[in-house]
Amino acid sequence: MNILIIATKDEAKQVKKLANTKIIITGMGEFNVVKTISKAILKKQITAKDKIFNIGYCGSNISPVGTVHQVAVSASEIKSNFVEYKDVKLAKNGEKCYSSNNFVTETKNKGIFDMELYTIANIFPKVKAIKIVSDSLSMKEYHAVSVEDAWREANKILAQMCK
Repeated sequence: MNILIIATKDEAKQVKKLANTKIIITGMGEFNVVKTISKAILKKQITAKDKIFNIGYCGSNISPVGTVHQVAVSASEIKSNFVEYKDVKLAKNGEKCYSSNNFVTETKNKGIFDMELYTIANIFPKVKAIKIVSDSLSMKEYHAVSVEDAWREANKILAQMCK
């Protein structure tokens, strides 16, 4: 079974239905990811045999709105004095995606930014991720964005990955 882990209902509506595929909507942010995925594993909605995918929006300070990225490395935007966060390599080619608890509006890092992938990648290190740039680290852009062409491209990539 292919499992698509998606943050929001709006993103899930953009994903084309694929055979042998189940969508799990987590809600935004790492805490919602942990809560939702934990329940899904306990209820056996996700098993060790499943292929895991994450698709959804991201911010970017390297690419324009509407760009579709496959993710090569998942990293944490969050810094801590207590824990060393390690990058998770997901694929040979693609961008580095930084995850944060909150919407990233300022950063010293260069890349793409979301709020879920790092948590997902630490639970499922073989996850494949596709991110669509929805904003240039601006909440105003995020709420005003229209990226229908990008979703068509992302759906084509996802269909190939799910084969």
